Parts: sequence; C-alpha cells; structure tokens
Amino acid sequence: MKRLLLILTGIILSSFAGFTQDFNALNFIDGYVENHGQITDQNGKTNDQVKFLFAGAYGMNVQLRTSGFSFDLYENSGSSIRMHRIDVSFIGANKSFVIRPQQRIPIQSSHYIAGSAGKCIADVYEEVIYENMYDNIDLVFKKTASGQVKYDIVLHPGAHLSDIQLHYAGSDGMSISDGQLELENSIRP
Repeated sequence: MKRLLLILTGIILSSFAGFTQDFNALNFIDGYVENHGQITDQNGKTNDQVKFLFAGAYGMNVQLRTSGFSFDLYENSGSSIRMHRIDVSFIGANKSFVIRPQQRIPIQSSHYIAGSAGKCIADVYEEVIYENMYDNIDLVFKKTASGQVKYDIVLHPGAHLSDIQLHYAGSDGMSISDGQLELENSIRP
C-alpha cells in the first residue's frame, strides 16, 4: 500500500519527476486558478463547488471547494491513466467563512467553455485563504517557490484548536508516524 504523507501543521507535497505527462490543460499555470465555469466534473458538467484549482505538473491537482478541498492524484503511464482522489471536508465550519485569493500572479489563464460564445479569462493567485473557517481560524493555501502545495492553519487570538474538525474520505487507510499524518492511496508512495 502506498502512502501520501501529510504534515500535521500543513501539507507539503513533493514534486515527482517521474510524472511528466499531465492530461490537465491547466497544468502550465503555476498557481491557483479561479473558477469562472471552466472547471468541469468527470461528466463534463460545470463544477461550481470548485472555487480554485491548483493543477500540478507532477500528477496532482488540488481543488479548493466551498465545503473543503480535494487531492486528485494521477499517474499517466502513456497507455492509461490511474487516479485516486482524497476529499477533506470541514466539519462544523462557520457558514459565513470567506474564500479569498491573495497575491495575484501577473498572468491569466484563458479557456474556451463548451456552449459559450467566447473564452473565459481566469486570474491566477499564489495564495487562497479560507478566512474565519472556524472562529478566529484561517486556512491558507500557498504555492511554494518550488511549485509545491502547502497549507497552514492560522490561529488568531481567541482561537480554539479543538474547533478544527476535518473529515478525510477516499484514503485507503490512515496512520500517524513521527508526528506526521499518512494517508494511504493507490498512487503515491
């Protein structure tokens, strides 16, 4: 069984040089792309739940959704594509938290949307913040200098760490090793 290593204070996912072929058209954008209708589900329907997408060039996409976030792991062997998805949902989060992009990158992502008369221009950001996800607690997704994905849980005065509740779905198992959360999956060692 392979494992995805998640650091308890944040997630840093390594680049894997062996995954050089990416089937996602957004993979050339180095940041979090805002969804204006260009992101679709597996059936080709617009996915409005995804607010931002980090499309990794090394076999991983991160979807930032209104109710949580997802890791889409994939491996392209040339003749087939294997996928594994892990969803993380916020349990008991504030209903009025705000998802706010930060640090706009001076590029835009252009997309043609099926059934649309024109193209979609989407802004790209280095960070996306879930503000006040829980009382006095923010979740900040970042793009590192090496193109990795990381998130930090930011506690402001008055925050209670015990308020944070995350539900993981789609992993083949979970364990803690040397203070790090490991999620088993079919793609990453």
